[in-house]
Amino acid sequence: MVIPAFAFYCIWSSVILFLAATLVQLYAPKAAGAGVSLVMAYLNGNHVPDLLLGRTLAVKVLGTVLSCSASLAVGPEGPLVHVGAAVASWVTHLSSRMCKLLCCGITVGAGAKRGGECGAGGHPPADDDEVVPAGCIAPGEVFDDADQREFISAGTAAGLAAAFGAPIGGVMFAMEEACSFWSRKVAWRCFLAAVFAVGTISQLNHRVNLGLLSFDGLEKLQNQEWTLQAPLLALTAVGASLLGFVFNRLRGALSRLRPRGDSDLARILEVLAVGLATCTAFFLVSLRYGNCVPVKESSIEGYGLQFGCAKGEVNDLATAVFSVPEETIRQLYSLGDTLPKKERCDAIHCLFTPTTLALVAALYLGGMSLACGVAVPAGLFMPSIMVGGSAGTATGLLLQGWLAGRVDIQPGLYGLVGSTAMLGGVFRSSISLVVIIVEGTRGIDFLFGIIMAVVISTFVGHLVNADGVYESEIERNRAVYFLRHEPPRALSSLTARDVMAGPVQGFLGVESLERVVRVLRSTPHNGFPVFEKDAGSSRLHLEGIVLRSQLLVLLERRAFCRADGTPLTQLDVGRLDQEMTYFYSRRGGFNHRRHLISGSPAVDAILADWVTGGGRGGAEAVDPLLSIFEQVGRDVERGGAAAAAGAGGQGGSPAPVSRVPAVGGEGAGAGDGGEGPSTPARPLEDVLSQLYVDVRPFMNKAPLTVRQETGAQRVHQAFVSMGLRHLCVVDAQMHVVGIVTRKDLDHAAGHGHWRRTPLIDANE
Repeated sequence: MVIPAFAFYCIWSSVILFLAATLVQLYAPKAAGAGVSLVMAYLNGNHVPDLLLGRTLAVKVLGTVLSCSASLAVGPEGPLVHVGAAVASWVTHLSSRMCKLLCCGITVGAGAKRGGECGAGGHPPADDDEVVPAGCIAPGEVFDDADQREFISAGTAAGLAAAFGAPIGGVMFAMEEACSFWSRKVAWRCFLAAVFAVGTISQLNHRVNLGLLSFDGLEKLQNQEWTLQAPLLALTAVGASLLGFVFNRLRGALSRLRPRGDSDLARILEVLAVGLATCTAFFLVSLRYGNCVPVKESSIEGYGLQFGCAKGEVNDLATAVFSVPEETIRQLYSLGDTLPKKERCDAIHCLFTPTTLALVAALYLGGMSLACGVAVPAGLFMPSIMVGGSAGTATGLLLQGWLAGRVDIQPGLYGLVGSTAMLGGVFRSSISLVVIIVEGTRGIDFLFGIIMAVVISTFVGHLVNADGVYESEIERNRAVYFLRHEPPRALSSLTARDVMAGPVQGFLGVESLERVVRVLRSTPHNGFPVFEKDAGSSRLHLEGIVLRSQLLVLLERRAFCRADGTPLTQLDVGRLDQEMTYFYSRRGGFNHRRHLISGSPAVDAILADWVTGGGRGGAEAVDPLLSIFEQVGRDVERGGAAAAAGAGGQGGSPAPVSRVPAVGGEGAGAGDGGEGPSTPARPLEDVLSQLYVDVRPFMNKAPLTVRQETGAQRVHQAFVSMGLRHLCVVDAQMHVVGIVTRKDLDHAAGHGHWRRTPLIDANE
């Protein structure tokens, strides 16, 4: 019966892993792994495309169910943190939409007008105008970027709280690990979200109470017993911490052998290979080294797998590796004065032997090392607890046999200490880990041992390897620049002048459309200073700062003007400002499109939209621009020119410039398709040079600045505490001399354990 069971289990695992890997790799790559490190990077101020999209959330939930149901040594706790963050992001997005639909009862149109106001010229608003009733909150005014970040912080707390049944532990995890910005308001939101998450899951599943890993069977130790066993517990914690170090090293070594992220077939085959290897190892080792032991009355009801043993017996190794991990962990922690008969558990009468538990620890250590980094959602909390708990309980059983009659050893206590130390060695958490373990196990009586394990694991971890799993994942991700809470020592002797970048790309208050398009296409910068000329001087002083997202909205809405700032189109400034907030703070992309924040694809897409007239094509393709060019044609020589250029696709290289007859001027049809003689066609660059963009109504008129003599550590603290992405550096006359970004700070930090970027590697 074992061989058919082995074949069925491996085939079933391969099928569901193939489905999970295909969904992740081809549909939502950001759903791979635990996702905690990416959420940390996002909350630190980095832009992580597609991290919180709806498809990423759907694939994350389904993929977590599939991967935890297969043969992989993974858990759902880390992915639930990502799920909580994505749900919180969608709450802010949908709240704005629901307010618009339910509170306001409005439809999307060409512009937005407040209730009680008339349309242009004193007439009632047109049918396609968006009429907002008086007092209604329009989209973009419900949640700003800071609010969304705070809700995502609350989502991370709720996700971890639901995973362990630990509401306070979720709050502490958000404060210590996930969030870079903290306040009393954030703490309150995290607390409410965590409490409601735990309450909801306890109502939906009556078997889940406060404390997912709660156990019975251990006697409370007296003060003298804690003192007597402290050296033994410390030894157990050191060993489990070293296992965490071994895992981090194995994971780092295997990461260099994994296929590239864009190799779809190789990544899917890797998942299948890891699943088959784990399944085969679990079956063969259980069949060869598992012991048939009688079922004890104190065991959890329904716990145990026969796996080739006689009736009334179970295979201890197969039971440990194939059962639900939570049940195995509770069984390990309960190895003490077992209930209900108060029978003393020793190395002979326990369900598990030291050899069995050592094999369980080795199997899970290898399995989680292989599974970490594959293209499926995979958490590491539960496998780490399994490894540390198995190793710690095995140590307790050995000590119980050696010190029988002299020290009252309870193996389950050593398993609890081992699990805590393993988690500390892997994740480098401290206070949050103590609260999570105490709440998750309801083991407040063993708080001293838990604190000891956390302190020792943190100390040992910093001695052998400074980074935990989250920090090392962020370090390998070359697309993000993570700023730690404490500024690196290398910045202590530097000033803002030493770390800033230049020359600065900026715009005048009324800037040529041709230059705006050229700068946006040639630079990936997110913020641009806005200058005004000094009276009687050619020097420029800082007036404000405008974001790339704001400029893209102005281009997409064709908010053009003349050189003196006179608008060429009737635009609602308030509505445009709402769109600038709404589209970019909610979705991280332009009008829900992908990858349009940085580089030239955004501008190329807008130019293509100009050419096609919003997708209509044909003879009417250039009509949306004709009226604008006609107005310009009244003021410039030979009139305006209706011309457009095709977008160059995602690569950013423009297609050949299309040419159409000029509009306006003598003999032209004035844009009405007349048959009079037309002037020669002109390329798009010539047309853009006659149009201007006025950024003054939309720019931030009070940008944060620092003097060039400011210390680099203070600049670092400003970035971390306020979530900045760029900071202007000025001289005594408020002339901009440079800009500091998080990349510049990361580069200036030099060498060390925090991070290595391409900028650092290039300067070695």
